[in-house]
Amino acid sequence: MLDETGDRFSSFGSSLMQTSRRAGQAFGIGTGSLKPWRIAMLIVALFLAFWFTSKVLSWWWGSPAA
Repeated sequence: MLDETGDRFSSFGSSLMQTSRRAGQAFGIGTGSLKPWRIAMLIVALFLAFWFTSKVLSWWWGSPAA
């Protein structure tokens, strides 16, 4: 009975490790992944794109001249 529990725990551990490895590959975590400075630059670029888009849309949909 105790040996069966150990086998189940070992099987669960290997399954969890395989799932973790697959998630790392899917999300680019680990070696060859995005570096922290690239993530920071991506966030800054997204912020600037949002700001620029909001300025263009406010100009495009601006209130008509009275």
